[in-house]
Amino acid sequence: MAALIAAARYTGGSLSWLADLPAVPNDVAIARTNQAYRCLSPDALHWLTQQGVPSALVPVPLVRLANEPGLLRGVRSATCCFIDLGDKIARLHETAGGGWLVHFLSDQQGVVEWLIHVAPDGGHQVVVTTAPIGCSWRLDPEELDPVPDQPLTLEDLAVLSVEVCADSLIEFLARCWLDNETWWTIEGGEAATTPDVVDYQRAWLQHDAGKA
Repeated sequence: MAALIAAARYTGGSLSWLADLPAVPNDVAIARTNQAYRCLSPDALHWLTQQGVPSALVPVPLVRLANEPGLLRGVRSATCCFIDLGDKIARLHETAGGGWLVHFLSDQQGVVEWLIHVAPDGGHQVVVTTAPIGCSWRLDPEELDPVPDQPLTLEDLAVLSVEVCADSLIEFLARCWLDNETWWTIEGGEAATTPDVVDYQRAWLQHDAGKA
């Protein structure tokens, strides 16, 4: 709940708050380019349309980030996650709402993937999965539940454990930033950067104490 409250204060329908964040070291920045197959760039927007995503439906926050990837210089990851648009776009069958799944963020070990669901009506949300959707080079021939090479049905999404984790890309980035900044205050001994981090750290520690 604390993460959602803070995220609401930071989003406000825009990415302007990102520009005010101090830059972080490149080895922990989510926008580092040395690990990504396809980085955020204006060319990536052209690639999305080539993959079948109508340019008019590409989420406005994603368009801005592709044109201004430097906006993410202040967002870091404690687990070395990095932004990567992958090498293919997954289509969704009408039974799953239709639209496209655009890969966005990878865990360094390839354990978890986050994707943007671009809906046919122009909306979008962020989903999370352990399946390498959008990343062909990570496919394992012995994988028990391989990603079908066809529009994914509602049943496919259930098998691949695809779940909604944020109602928008802006909310997802705000929560990503807040979670990681709070981790560094607890595990790294750093000073909290904003009152929101202080509040979230307090809620985090109280939650852990309640489980003890």
